[in-house]
Amino acid sequence: MKMGISKKIVAPSIISLFFILVLVIFSSYSLRYYINLLEESERLTNAVEFVGDFQMLTDELLMPVHDYVISGNKKDREIFARKTIEGAHLFENVKGATKEIPQERTLIKEMENDFVILQQKALVILSISSSASKTEITGLMKEIDLFEHNLEEKGEKLHTLIKKEMENHHTASIQHNKLTAIVF
Repeated sequence: MKMGISKKIVAPSIISLFFILVLVIFSSYSLRYYINLLEESERLTNAVEFVGDFQMLTDELLMPVHDYVISGNKKDREIFARKTIEGAHLFENVKGATKEIPQERTLIKEMENDFVILQQKALVILSISSSASKTEITGLMKEIDLFEHNLEEKGEKLHTLIKKEMENHHTASIQHNKLTAIVF
């Protein structure tokens, strides 16, 4: 079968255009995938940052309470008030940064509720006069310290969930990189 010159020119051009089209489609898919990967990485980084900030904040929140019990200084109440405001801002920021993962959402909600309860318990101590009995104050401090410990355990659970999610994210990224290497 004899092919004319126009078919000899058009056929390779069409085949080349087909391969270019396939590469463009795959490239756009890969680009969208990497953009989503970047956004997910940023979300996970923000979640890890939240856990660290939260754990530091719970420690910092109770420092003025401990100091108040020891010294009775009224400035410790002001420091406590500033830390509670920081806590409220921290939870507002994390609500916008978390994904709709039920375990994470539930744990963050529990942590927020427990943080409010911790603040209320601390306010009880900050409102006690210096003439209160040491055994009463000691009992309240032990209760708060135990509550803080439970709150930090929830923070560790959240950290573990995020770490597992990061590992899954990393595995998916490696698989996509292998696929991209095969195609290109």
